[in-house]
Amino acid sequence: MPSEPLQCLIVEDEDDAVHILRTYIAQMPCLSLVAVCRDTITADQVLQNQKVDLVFLDIDLPGKSGIEWKRGIAETMQVIFTTADVAFGAEGFELDAVDYLLKPFSYGRFLRSLDRYQRLQGKPAMDSSAVLLAENRPFLMVRVERMLRKVYVDELLYIEARRNHLLFYLDSGTVKVYQPIRSIEDRLPQAFFLRIHRSFIVAIRRVRAYSSTIIQVEDVRLPLGRSYQSSVQDVLSR
Repeated sequence: MPSEPLQCLIVEDEDDAVHILRTYIAQMPCLSLVAVCRDTITADQVLQNQKVDLVFLDIDLPGKSGIEWKRGIAETMQVIFTTADVAFGAEGFELDAVDYLLKPFSYGRFLRSLDRYQRLQGKPAMDSSAVLLAENRPFLMVRVERMLRKVYVDELLYIEARRNHLLFYLDSGTVKVYQPIRSIEDRLPQAFFLRIHRSFIVAIRRVRAYSSTIIQVEDVRLPLGRSYQSSVQDVLSR
């Protein structure tokens, strides 16, 4: 029989970090999200009523910090710390944390933390091919201000063209890119992205619904250009 999924708890007060963790956990059949808590008081209440195997714990929290909270909970509770401050790493490991993730962390780095958890529990390690695939997933290098930034293709929801820039809508937030939409369209894998308007490109797998004039990507409704209706209908109806 397949093993029961790990019951996970997120203790995090930043919306972007919560969204990323939710997204990563949802991609892992071996994980089940019990709850999201914005502070340690709420987390204590969850632990009193729910079985939790693994906690993704921010360090910089309102009220009691993640470090303080970890000192007060059962030693058997397994914790992966998440923080934007590299200075907290050593202290986290002194508390026998499973791992320490520096924000923003990639899906591959997240998988390595789970692999470490499995090993510490004496369980079979994760499939190394899954970790390798995550670390080598397709990406684009795009111009953001005066630098080039790596954008992973599988995190992209849609692209919007504005007057002199593009907006990349990602799982982790929005990025302003200073390149023409045509140059980006030519670099995206055609099997996974679709031009729906002179100002919009969408990730096909993120499309939830569509009509003759509207494309819904996740919870956002975008206009479908008249000249693109035929090609969009052909692709989405397959």
